[in-house]
Amino acid sequence: LSQEGFIHARPWHGTFVAEYPPHLYHFGLVIETAIPHNQWWEQTRFCHALEQEAAIFSRQGTRTIKTFFIDPRKQISTDQAERLEEHVRARRLAGLIIVNPYSPVSHDLIRSQLLPCVIFSNTDDIKGVTRIRLDPRRFIDRALDAMKARGRRRIALIASATTSDKTLEYMSSQAAVRGLETSPAWQQGAFVEQNRWV
Repeated sequence: LSQEGFIHARPWHGTFVAEYPPHLYHFGLVIETAIPHNQWWEQTRFCHALEQEAAIFSRQGTRTIKTFFIDPRKQISTDQAERLEEHVRARRLAGLIIVNPYSPVSHDLIRSQLLPCVIFSNTDDIKGVTRIRLDPRRFIDRALDAMKARGRRRIALIASATTSDKTLEYMSSQAAVRGLETSPAWQQGAFVEQNRWV
């Protein structure tokens, strides 16, 4: 209990319950990526930014966020997945923040409802789970404004291979509104894990 932060001993005074026990003050950031954890940040800047903010947040106060990397392609538990499951079973976490919950590990954690979960996902709502959905239109608007401000006139788009037709149509229409030229031939879908195809 002492090693896990639930209690602390003071010589000649006794053993006391920790002021900030892990089950109330420690959170898990679960990042699902098929890229090795020492390389993935170069290709997924959003997740890298989340991990950096989690580290800053952890240094600033009594609450901490520990990052776990899970490979969604693997059906068997990896080292990180096993450590995450151990933390959950031992009640060392107050809640989970899960980015792109596709793996069996994440699905099991969400369905078990052992901990409160917040997920970053564009999938349908999951009952009892708070979902944060990134707005691709806002990103497109800001990107096009930045391109126009730099004097660019012809715009291409490299997006996830699963980007919807509506998003692509929105990008084209908003480029036209700003007097920018684009074409379906300049829109490329790519998989983050296999970007060599771009």
